Amino acid sequence: MVVKDLEVYGQTGYAITVRNNRSFESAVDQSVEQQSCGKPLPPPYDDSLTYLQAVLSGQVQDVGQSSLETNLLVTEILDAARRRRVRQNSALPPQRDERHIPNP
Repeated sequence: MVVKDLEVYGQTGYAITVRNNRSFESAVDQSVEQQSCGKPLPPPYDDSLTYLQAVLSGQVQDVGQSSLETNLLVTEILDAARRRRVRQNSALPPQRDERHIPNP
């Protein structure tokens, strides 16, 4: 199961998704929030452990946003951003109360 909560706010309203099948929506001119439920996911996608077991046993292919390939790419991007931030911060003079830790 992939749980992707999402909140979107705009000038005329908002939309919020909760778990994988419920959403809440409202517009500025509406005083009542609208709720809706989506169709439940079929097995093995409805439960994260069942999904993992199905991937490991070869019953389903691990693709999409939760795939190993995507997670490795995201990890590389986050690591590159962290390294860039460290380089940028090391170019700045230390602040008065900041401990200076030398780079290895």
